[in-house]
Amino acid sequence: MFKRSGKKSGISTKQHSAARIRQRRMIAIALATLVSAVALLWLVLRKNDPVVPYTWRDFEQAFERGDDDRMIAMYDELRLFRADLISTDKSSVQSVITETDQLIRRVEEKVALRGKALLSEAAKGDSWTPKETYRMARYVPIATTSFFEYIHAVIADYLEGNVDESTIVRFADNVVKILPFRQEFGTFFSNKSTMTAARELIDKVLKSGVDKNREEQLALLDGILNNKTFKTVKPLIYYVHDKMMEVKRVYYGELMPEIRDHMYHEQTYDAEQKIKRLIRWFSEDEELLSYYAVCKEVNPERVIFWRDPVEHLSLKPLIADPDRAFDGDVFQPAADRDLVMISELERALDVLYQKDYVLINERSLVNEKGQLCHVPVPEGKKPLVLVLEDFYSSGPRTESGIAHRLELNDEGQLIGVVLDLDGTERRDRSFTAIGVIEAFVERHPDFSFNGARGTIALVGQFGLFGYPMAQVQDLAWQYNAKNQGSEGIKPVSSDYEENRNVVTAILDALHRKNWNIASGSYHRISVPFSSEKDLLEDFMMWERWIKPHTGDVWAFYYPFGEHAELYPKRTAILKEHGLILQCGYGPTPYWHQSDGYLYVSRVLLSGYNLRHAKASGLDRLMSSNVILDTGARR
Repeated sequence: MFKRSGKKSGISTKQHSAARIRQRRMIAIALATLVSAVALLWLVLRKNDPVVPYTWRDFEQAFERGDDDRMIAMYDELRLFRADLISTDKSSVQSVITETDQLIRRVEEKVALRGKALLSEAAKGDSWTPKETYRMARYVPIATTSFFEYIHAVIADYLEGNVDESTIVRFADNVVKILPFRQEFGTFFSNKSTMTAARELIDKVLKSGVDKNREEQLALLDGILNNKTFKTVKPLIYYVHDKMMEVKRVYYGELMPEIRDHMYHEQTYDAEQKIKRLIRWFSEDEELLSYYAVCKEVNPERVIFWRDPVEHLSLKPLIADPDRAFDGDVFQPAADRDLVMISELERALDVLYQKDYVLINERSLVNEKGQLCHVPVPEGKKPLVLVLEDFYSSGPRTESGIAHRLELNDEGQLIGVVLDLDGTERRDRSFTAIGVIEAFVERHPDFSFNGARGTIALVGQFGLFGYPMAQVQDLAWQYNAKNQGSEGIKPVSSDYEENRNVVTAILDALHRKNWNIASGSYHRISVPFSSEKDLLEDFMMWERWIKPHTGDVWAFYYPFGEHAELYPKRTAILKEHGLILQCGYGPTPYWHQSDGYLYVSRVLLSGYNLRHAKASGLDRLMSSNVILDTGARR
């Protein structure tokens, strides 16, 4: 066998390599030729495309030299160039149009800036030189809108008292030298008496704005628009239109949330009064129109303002379980004397309804300064305030057949929870006066005017609505129960955080239904027979444990129906704590305007007063033989 030589193989490899190199060169040459051809074709196609005649640097140089004539000539040429491009359909021109537009905007912004600097000097009272006047005249066609806006702003400053008379006169002297400015603003600047008269009227508009009297503001502005003297004064009309839009926006922003809140709470009378104020200026607002239609449908045709004392009828928590209340125990006499049953309250409400009484919101009786207000009432009706006084839960009250606590049902309604002797709990809406009154209003909507319900005067020492919210209230409940012989009845829970959450939910539900929250004091204190120190300490406890949940309250219902008119220092303490309405028992409807608060009387619906209706004054509202359930009161 012979060995093969590698020489021939090496020669062959070299030949192959050279061929590959030649092949690559030919491909590269072909590609280069193709690229050149494409580039040449592009140049041929683009050689007729327009080119922006100037750059920003060209304009910068003109600005730096102060050569306004050159700058304006370039600007005019640029605008003509841009106009010629409109008739060009080629897509390649779009980038040129964009570039041109950007350059035009940039020039206009620069001219506006330079022109405003001149206007700013004039607004300070400086006079333009002839050269500056010429420059401004040349600038106006380029930045007209910006300059007009600036001059309108100076006029607004003058009208609003921020520019003095001599300064505005010197400013006007500069401005009217420029023809477009004279044409636009000459009617204002040419008559000094017109300027002064307009300024005086606008001053009244602004003063009304400080007082938030939007109706007066809008009426004054509307009067200017319709004043023959001012109708041709274009700059003033421009200002007034702008100011009217501003005031309207503020007015709408102020009233519309209140209107929505009134409608949510079924306070349709209050809503309608505010809608009438707005709808004049917003006659096509769909939301306003829809609310107005609802109000017109449900509100009485005529409303009067009641000027006599308003009846206040109060009751303590209801007897929900008569068998428990009248079981012969030690609590029966007090229950029979002070309380009424569900059936008796329902009868009383029906009698009041038949006698044309209507519930009103007690808050409408008094303003923020504690002054008496005459309340609106449907014509043919008599106003009535219902008060749930002495409102608290305790062991002895549970023994008297009163609801142990309140809860919310699945529909968000307040219900009472009765605790039976064996520990069983029963729930019903009618176990609390709140539920009875709500149900009656649902059956007779016209018994409530403007969504009114009643006032609940809380006592805080055992918590609220049957829920101690702190250990101090829990201990007070237990101490009271032990002292009164009902130590076996415990508060619902000692989970104070959870109790606070429940109380908050109950208060929210009451607020939604327009129940007012008032104070019956923290400790159920006897104001006439307590020292001023005791009274102040009671307030401290209220503010520490109750106010965080109820917020500020404005009415005080003297426990036991007492009043403290003979103790001005004590009534002053109540007033200083924001209690601008104070109420005690009285045999006749009565009110008295005191220093910073209103005193009113109330009559208690109770077993005793029903039996002594004439002496208590209850007979003017109802007859006891119609109301008193003698069969259940054993």
